[in-house]
Amino acid sequence: MVDQDELIGVDVSHAALRAAAARGLRPVRAQVEAGLPFRSETFATVVAAEVIEHVFDTQRLVDEVARVLQPNGWLAITTPNLVALSGRAQLVLGRSPHNVEFDASPGTSGHIRYFTFGTLEQLLRRAGLRPLGRWTNVAHFSILGSSELVGRWRPTLGHTLISIAAKPQTSKE
Repeated sequence: MVDQDELIGVDVSHAALRAAAARGLRPVRAQVEAGLPFRSETFATVVAAEVIEHVFDTQRLVDEVARVLQPNGWLAITTPNLVALSGRAQLVLGRSPHNVEFDASPGTSGHIRYFTFGTLEQLLRRAGLRPLGRWTNVAHFSILGSSELVGRWRPTLGHTLISIAAKPQTSKE
């Protein structure tokens, strides 16, 4: 049972769960691709920050989030942007973007999948969620610095994809 005002942190990592508990969250250990250990329509809001790029079955993850969201509930999801401005510049120079990993050696983040707003929103729609907006944090210009203004002007150029989606009141919305 989940208390209405309770904040829950879900992770597979024991260290991450200890950190969540230290911040006042109730830690719940779960492998998101195997299903979330919550009843359907439990949460008014779910935040999936920097998670989706680490899982193999991304549609399963989004379907599970949609299942545990209440009608009219919101999902806030973030992930690195495959086509961020700094990555595009690296490609033009014949180099791999810094956020694109090619192996699983020590020091890598464990990114498996990469997204654009279009591919992320496709997953959201398939799960019955309605994308409401797109944002980013900042656009990086590699050695030239960064700009929040460019990120606001063109979110598709930003470093991080930030998408908000809602679960419709009924399946017919």
